[in-house]
Amino acid sequence: MPKMVIRERALEAIARFIIRYSLVFLAVGAGWLAAATYLCSQFKLYDEPGSWAPPTHPLVKRTKEIEERFGGSNHVVVMVTTREGDIFNHATLEKVKRITAEITGMKGVIPYTVRSIADVNARYMKAEKLETGEDFIENKPLVEQVPAEGDEAGIERIRWGAKHNPLIMGPLVSVAPDGKATVIEADFRTEPFKDTIGNVLPYTDPV
Repeated sequence: MPKMVIRERALEAIARFIIRYSLVFLAVGAGWLAAATYLCSQFKLYDEPGSWAPPTHPLVKRTKEIEERFGGSNHVVVMVTTREGDIFNHATLEKVKRITAEITGMKGVIPYTVRSIADVNARYMKAEKLETGEDFIENKPLVEQVPAEGDEAGIERIRWGAKHNPLIMGPLVSVAPDGKATVIEADFRTEPFKDTIGNVLPYTDPV
């Protein structure tokens, strides 16, 4: 029997088989499509610039060690601005306080890298003289509590404290236009890191 005839009969048998069990092939195809769709939906692209350089280079190794211990490579900055007036009002301070608290509680954040006017490290400092004649420096968190709506004295206290602290006015609160924006900064760990006791600190995805 010629090879051409054998080949045609084989193709005909395959075609008949596919047609006879077309529903099975359709179900298998649908299953593969569903699986591929699910896998694609779970796909993440990890673009970590710190991994581009040769990991064995002494400078890269030292930089990585500094980043793991002190933060810096996964820096996030959130800016809050106002359309009218400055940021020293109840609604804006409430928003900054809430965002700062949410970032501080996020997985992988390095707590001591969180910088915000609502963070405990942003201080209100003012030199005063007590009734006894002794000098006293008031040193409290700048936004320990958000002043209530209409509490102008509380708002003015925060405004004064920000403008008279060079670590706040400029680095955290915009100077020009005067006080219309403030930033919240934080660093995140993206790889496992053990503290001095040996506990693995929480970390997040580099994305």
